[in-house]
Amino acid sequence: MNDAAKWTERQASSSHRPRQSERHSIELDTFITRSTGLQIPVHLIDISLHGFHARAKDVLMPRGEQVRVILPMLGDVEASVMWGLPNCFGCRFASPVNARLYPILLAAIESSHADWPGSA
Repeated sequence: MNDAAKWTERQASSSHRPRQSERHSIELDTFITRSTGLQIPVHLIDISLHGFHARAKDVLMPRGEQVRVILPMLGDVEASVMWGLPNCFGCRFASPVNARLYPILLAAIESSHADWPGSA
């Protein structure tokens, strides 16, 4: 079992409070700017009004690090790392995404515009 699967299993069996909002599976290649100013490519695999789960090669993000993620329609969005394992991490947005804009954000992610910074 890989680290991400172990973490997911621990979370499912723990008594943590329920998620604040529904998560949506996505496929988005984008960039995160770390607190050091270093910009790294990441692959977002799910998102909600309150945060996201991402993967990044050869990266360990420490809990509490402040980052900025580039999202379609929203640009740079501030977030805090809530958990991190080698090559994957979860972040909470500094402010939740506006509920009225969220469906538009999801549609923009799904359309994967060729001119998007993280697209191949």
